[in-house]
Amino acid sequence: MVIVARIGEYARVDLERVCSGFELGALRDARTVTGGLSNDMWQVRTDRGEYAVKAMVVNADRPDFVANLEAAFTVELRAYGAGVAMPEPIAVPGSGRCLLATDGRFTRVHAWIGGAPADPSTRCAEAGDLLAGIHAVSPSAAVALDDEPWSAAAWRDVGDQAADPELADAIRGSADLLARLEAVTSTGPAVVPTVESHRDLDPKNALVARSGLLAVDWDAAGSIPVAREAVQVALDWSTDPAGFSDVLAGYRAKSPYDVPRELWVFGGWVSAHAGWLVYNASIQQSNSSDGRRGVGEATAALARLRMLSVALPEYVAVIG
Repeated sequence: MVIVARIGEYARVDLERVCSGFELGALRDARTVTGGLSNDMWQVRTDRGEYAVKAMVVNADRPDFVANLEAAFTVELRAYGAGVAMPEPIAVPGSGRCLLATDGRFTRVHAWIGGAPADPSTRCAEAGDLLAGIHAVSPSAAVALDDEPWSAAAWRDVGDQAADPELADAIRGSADLLARLEAVTSTGPAVVPTVESHRDLDPKNALVARSGLLAVDWDAAGSIPVAREAVQVALDWSTDPAGFSDVLAGYRAKSPYDVPRELWVFGGWVSAHAGWLVYNASIQQSNSSDGRRGVGEATAALARLRMLSVALPEYVAVIG
C-alpha cells in the first residue's frame, strides 16, 4: 500500500468522529491509503499513536454484514491473543465489537504497522509458516464438506450474462472445463478437519514488516477445511508446482495437520476463484472503472482456473 495524499476537511470530520468513538486520542493527521480492492483506508495519527482506519464498502448493505464481520473479529482477536504475526485489532471501547457506525458508514481500526507489500516469489515458505502458526492456535472440528459444483450449462449461463463480449465468449468456451474441474475437486471424505482461520491469506492480505510477514485483513475469517486452506495459500503464493511445493514445505514444518495427496484439497481454491469469476463477470457497466476492473479480475480468475485444470496432476504429485 502507498500513502498518496492528505485527507480533505470533510473526511477529517468523519475521522475525528472515528477517533472519538474508538477513543484513539485527538486527531493530528491522516492520509489516504491505496492498493485495496474492496474498502477505503486511512493512516491516522493521533496524540496517542498511529492507526489504520478502514471504512467498509463491499457488502456493507447486506443484512448479514455486521454479524459476519463481528464473527470474523472473534477469530481475529483469538489469533492476535495467541501471538499470530498480525497488526493489533482495536475494539470499540465498552462493546467488544469491531464495527463503529459513523456518518452512515461502518468503520474499523487496527494499530498501524509500517511495511511493504509482500512479493510472493520470495515469500513462499514464509507464507506457509504463517498459515501453520494460525492453524496451530485455532479451535478445530470435524465437519462435512458442502460443495455445490455447477454444471456446464450453468457456466454457459454466466457467460451469457457477462457484458463484455470477449469475456462472455471465454466463459462459454470454458464451461465444460470449469464444470469438470469443480466436479473432480468436490468429492472428498465424509468429514474433514476444519479450523477457525483467516480464509483469505493471499499476497494482497499480507504485509512485510521488520519482524517478517504479517497477516492482515481478517474480514473473511471463519471456519475452513485445514487442507483446503493450505492448498489455497500455496496456489495463491505461487505460479508453478515448485513454488506451490515450497509453500507446503513451510506449512508442514510447523503445522500439526497433514495435507493429503488428493483432489478434494483443491476444491476450496477452485470454489473461491469460481465465485470471484462470477462476481466480477456480473458487473454490467463495462465502460465504468468498476466494470473494466471487473473484466480484468474475471479474466485473471478464469486464466488461473484453466491453468489448474491443465496442470492439476503436477500439483497433486508434489503434495506428497
